[in-house]
Amino acid sequence: MITRQIHQWAREQPQRPAVVSNGHIFNYAHFWRLIEAARNFLAQQQLPEGRTAIVLLPKLLDSWVLALALRSLGINTVAVQHWAQAKDLMIRDLACLVTSQWVQDEHQLIGHVSTKVIIVPAGIFAGCDQGGPVFDEHHAHPPGGHILYTSGTTGIYKQVLLDGAQEDKRNAARADSWGFDRQTVLHGLDFPLWTGAGFKQPLAVWYAGGCVIFDQGKEQFERFFAYKLTHATMVESTLRRLLTAHPGRAASNDFNLVFAAGFLSQGLAEAVRVHLSANISTHYGCTELATCVLQGRYRTRDDLYWMTPAANRTLQIVDSNGRECAVGEEGELRVLLTDMDADAYLDDAETSARVFRDGYFHPGDIAVARADGCIRILGRCTDVLNVQGTKLAVAPMEAIIQQYLGVDDVCLFSGLNDRGEEELVIVLQSDHVPAVSDLQALHPNFTRFESVRVAALKEFPRAESGMRKVQRNALRKLVSG
Repeated sequence: MITRQIHQWAREQPQRPAVVSNGHIFNYAHFWRLIEAARNFLAQQQLPEGRTAIVLLPKLLDSWVLALALRSLGINTVAVQHWAQAKDLMIRDLACLVTSQWVQDEHQLIGHVSTKVIIVPAGIFAGCDQGGPVFDEHHAHPPGGHILYTSGTTGIYKQVLLDGAQEDKRNAARADSWGFDRQTVLHGLDFPLWTGAGFKQPLAVWYAGGCVIFDQGKEQFERFFAYKLTHATMVESTLRRLLTAHPGRAASNDFNLVFAAGFLSQGLAEAVRVHLSANISTHYGCTELATCVLQGRYRTRDDLYWMTPAANRTLQIVDSNGRECAVGEEGELRVLLTDMDADAYLDDAETSARVFRDGYFHPGDIAVARADGCIRILGRCTDVLNVQGTKLAVAPMEAIIQQYLGVDDVCLFSGLNDRGEEELVIVLQSDHVPAVSDLQALHPNFTRFESVRVAALKEFPRAESGMRKVQRNALRKLVSG
């Protein structure tokens, strides 16, 4: 488990920074002593092994320390942002809720929570900045796992339990995939522990002996470049906020900026290359999979859409009969599972049977391959336009509109309007609505609709997960005629 690796670094490189939390530096020796102090406190609570503890703490470093300590005691963990989120997860084998006095006072949890509540003492970490690392083998337990969950675009949580037994193998694979080593400084921003990026990347960095930066302050984007970072993973909204915070900055080639959600417009990509980093990568991964499956490096416009399969992953594009598609033929993407990946969702046999089948994971995306082996994601299987009986993937058309108008986001929907006509609805995340005639000229398929309607919203509804995916069902309801 990762705690043993952190302990090893605490002995081999005790003064090397492991975490920078809101500007405060914690070296590996200090980081280990925080985990050890939390473990000693939690061991006194006599929690049953194999059960699940919810971690509800505002600071990311505190969440990590308590989660790692719990897992070292054989307890599974899941992190949440608020108690309502915990209730929505409906954890069946819940052992306790671990939180702080401040959270308890703010939300009055005791009396409303039906499980044991453990309040972490304010002085639990007093003196942890002094002394040497100690590991008591008598307290070693089979490692607990961690639950990741994703609401995707549906708003319904899908939970994935990552067991502790394969953690070292997963972390080694991730560190190799992302190029993490002892010199790595990953800016983790404020990605929480229940997201794929927020959980997987810090673990891989600590496995490699590098440093993770957590910044949850109001000025996090203004001081983003105060750290000598080597890697950062961002979504579109955080990229735009970072650009706004540094309008006149000239880009460097010092760090790898990874874009890991949806499609990056060329206008935004160029702004990033000019002002933030000339080293831009795109990654396609899933909460359910241990490592990313598609990767690319931005040089030309095509690189924003076409990515290369990872060397250690097997991907196929298949038709409705499971037959592998020819080059240029659209179909459903599936990924061959490895022993490091999840193979089911917790307490959801029906969805598990649909998504994990025949040894493959089906993420629910339409894709197409070209002759050189590169793959383009065309959108969700459920996100298609039905035009006169022909189904068309929306992502390429949405990308064209986004590029043309320079708006933050675009979603397309098709259906019947009140007059019974086939209607295309173009929804923009924007402050203004352009003329329909301007948009109809953008794509020949638009003219096949009997009616075209344009709507604009200042903000799209988005999932709470770190990737901030658009909740298309909720958006469709907002703009339904």
